[in-house]
Amino acid sequence: MSMKKYFIILIVISAILGCNKSSFSPDLNGTNTIQGKIVLYDTLSGNYNYKIMSSIPVYLRYLSDTAGFLYSTITNGLGQFTFNGIDSTMSYIVFANVDSLQIQYSGQITYPAGSSKYYFSDTLKLYPSQLNQNGIFYQLQDSLGGALANCNLYIFRSRELWTNNDSLGSDYVLKSDAFGRCFQLNVSPGQYYVHAIGVFNNITLENSSTNDPFDSIYINQNGILPHSLVLYPDGMTGNELNITTVDKYGDIIPDVRVILFTSQIAALADTNYESTASFDTLITNQLGKGVISKLPVGTMYIDARVQLADSSYLKLFNYSINIPTTGIQLDTLTLE
Repeated sequence: MSMKKYFIILIVISAILGCNKSSFSPDLNGTNTIQGKIVLYDTLSGNYNYKIMSSIPVYLRYLSDTAGFLYSTITNGLGQFTFNGIDSTMSYIVFANVDSLQIQYSGQITYPAGSSKYYFSDTLKLYPSQLNQNGIFYQLQDSLGGALANCNLYIFRSRELWTNNDSLGSDYVLKSDAFGRCFQLNVSPGQYYVHAIGVFNNITLENSSTNDPFDSIYINQNGILPHSLVLYPDGMTGNELNITTVDKYGDIIPDVRVILFTSQIAALADTNYESTASFDTLITNQLGKGVISKLPVGTMYIDARVQLADSSYLKLFNYSINIPTTGIQLDTLTLE
């Protein structure tokens, strides 16, 4: 055989191996089509809007495959993609990966066998990937859940330096954006400690190092987990109740009337939720949050009620809670 023929054979073999198709999977020969579009949801630095992803590769593989892909295509200007030859008796996965501003985003949709009715209606959403990257992500908030922009977040590897309650010796200094977000990508795995501070109308707000469960976090090799950090007026010594009202499914309930009693007898007597003999009352905001400060130390009792659109009520009756000597007591009130 001539050298020319050997050369042609090598080219053909190289072309076959370069297709990146699963070597154990047949070509697509079904009669159905999978169509959809791809959007990117940037929770780390975007404006919480979906962004259409055009001109990026999207891949198709069998659900049983653990690597590789059957075919790939490129999304059009509207972020749309199409795969033909789909066999409705088979299970598939459509997936995509993209890098944006040095952050990796990924997502996938699974199509089980017999699910052809869903072939034309899905949107593939790309979120920050939890593989091959890590990061520290905090959202700074006030006590009512509002975002705090332009605050400083100091991140420490040393617990001793962190306990000084200033910026000296911090490993990272981040500034919160308009949504209160602070993000540091690709950090060394290990234990970190954080301290946040901001000034608004000449009032200094800081996180409470004695109460907040998220002022110390462990960062793994992979993964970007969001945390919220609540900032309070500087010098607050505590005796504060910070509550969130939800229904039995965990959904937020706004506009709940919350009544606090120092006497359990008074709380039990207030069956009409009229706050007779109550210590204080509040109405939760649209995020279901409410704060009451300068409470007496010890056990307090809560009655709460909200009227729904159908005129029915969700209630919580004679709920007890302990107010600490110092610090902020966080609690979730579940109404049924």
